[in-house]
Amino acid sequence: FTCWNTMIGSGVVSVPYAFDSSGLLLGLIVCIVGVVCSTRTCILIIRTAGTDSEYFETLFKYWGKWAYYLGAISTLLIFVAAVCSYVILMS
Repeated sequence: FTCWNTMIGSGVVSVPYAFDSSGLLLGLIVCIVGVVCSTRTCILIIRTAGTDSEYFETLFKYWGKWAYYLGAISTLLIFVAAVCSYVILMS
């Protein structure tokens, strides 16, 4: 089970429990709202980026140098956290 959680993610594994707790109708409504919000966010990012080859270029263009570095550091921290959690779960 731990290996399955590591590969798939605990969010996917907990979806059946969330549907069981909230009910089918409310669970579907929450899932649909999440899909709509995620899709809209992706569309906005793609339109804003235009011809930029990387998201960091878009950050730099609209917000300046501090946003470029903040984006790079946050991406690095996410990768480090993922590796640490993987090592902890596999040990």
